Amino acid sequence: MKKHIPTRFIYTFLKYKIIFSFCSAVIFFTGLIIIQSCGEQENTFTIGSTFLEQNSRVVLIDTFRVELSTVQFDSIATSGTGVALCGRYSDNEFGIIECKSFFQIGIPSSSIIENNEVYDSVTIMLTFSGYTYGDTIPNQKIQVHQLTENIVADNSGYLYNTSSVDYKEEPIGFTVFKPWVNIYESIEFRIDDNLGLELFEMLKYNASQVSSNEAFTEYFKGLVITTDENDHGVIVGFNAGEGAISLTLYSHIVKENLIENSYDFTLYNYYQQFNQINYDRSGTLLSDLTVQDDDIPSIETEDKTFIQSGTGLVTKIQFPTLGEFLLMENSAMLKAELVIAPVINNYTRSILPDSVIIIRTDIINRTLSQLYNNEGEKVTGKFIQDDQYNEQTSYTFDITDFLQAELKDSYFDYSKGLLLAFPENTFISKLNTLIIESDSKEFNAPRLKIQVLVYDEE
Repeated sequence: MKKHIPTRFIYTFLKYKIIFSFCSAVIFFTGLIIIQSCGEQENTFTIGSTFLEQNSRVVLIDTFRVELSTVQFDSIATSGTGVALCGRYSDNEFGIIECKSFFQIGIPSSSIIENNEVYDSVTIMLTFSGYTYGDTIPNQKIQVHQLTENIVADNSGYLYNTSSVDYKEEPIGFTVFKPWVNIYESIEFRIDDNLGLELFEMLKYNASQVSSNEAFTEYFKGLVITTDENDHGVIVGFNAGEGAISLTLYSHIVKENLIENSYDFTLYNYYQQFNQINYDRSGTLLSDLTVQDDDIPSIETEDKTFIQSGTGLVTKIQFPTLGEFLLMENSAMLKAELVIAPVINNYTRSILPDSVIIIRTDIINRTLSQLYNNEGEKVTGKFIQDDQYNEQTSYTFDITDFLQAELKDSYFDYSKGLLLAFPENTFISKLNTLIIESDSKEFNAPRLKIQVLVYDEE
């Protein structure tokens, strides 16, 4: 499925264009400023080949407005992540999330079946990845269905959380288990013997359908793992690397002794395994969030914004008053930090992500590129955990290079924003969440902190 970003909604945005004085413009281009103290002092620094003697001081400005909103991506690629997600979970903030995992299996590497060999059973084995999202205490029921159409990636080679493949309504097998007991192990359960006998006979008589993986996947389209419609407790991850999932035929031969054999149909084309992730946000603060170019401002979501991997929720940040910085004469930006914090009493330490990244975006919320500094390093949030008072927990991003670049031509485009998201390996393979405080009256409100060198020319 090719990703599409609607363009039906364009809003008017504010632009600032103010011409710097010659000295102020030059200051923004220089990085050779040496500060000896944060108070007023005599200081000498170089601009080109000119040495200036002057009084200078460093001031901290944190009054520029920071606007937050929540964006819902139209789709995200979930194929080839190495994790198969299955289950359903419901909460008041993010609604109902349901995951199904689709994949293909290939023929056994060795399948010489003797004439007197007897079919016993067929099972499927799933190995837990160690990842869960939700309540692991209740029992969970998972089901396996046979696909009725091929898994086909789009022109770019991806499948998405919104991709869909038809499958038979009646499951060919199911099991009930306790996630918290089995999370670091594997589960194996019985599959319909009619399918097992059919596959056994094909192997035994060298049918054309099992002559190659290509022929087999054309005949046997694949499988999907689903959950029972009454389960709302947890989403579980299974390993989905090449060969990680196995459909196994068991048989035996009676000679002098009983000989037991097995034949493994393992996960094939792992890069086409994908997770379909459906969500229903009815009754939540995000119920009106439907298309990517139409974000919801935090004022409409009780002064908080949201990030959720898997479903494609991100937080957008804009700086509507930053253009006022251009009005400051005889000054230069030394450092700029963005500080955001999770909503108090809305998390436990165990679910707070250690890493949050920044992506550049535009007026219609397209993902342009991940933000890097001038040294080529990814800009990520420095996580601080306040274990004692739970008040200073926050993420701090150094966005100095980004803002200096945006301001250097004496022009600031307010429509150019930033998106907060999780790193890609988390964003496309898990359901992790973060709820961000955006009430400007709160002590942990989002802040843009800018250190400015202010100098007086003699």
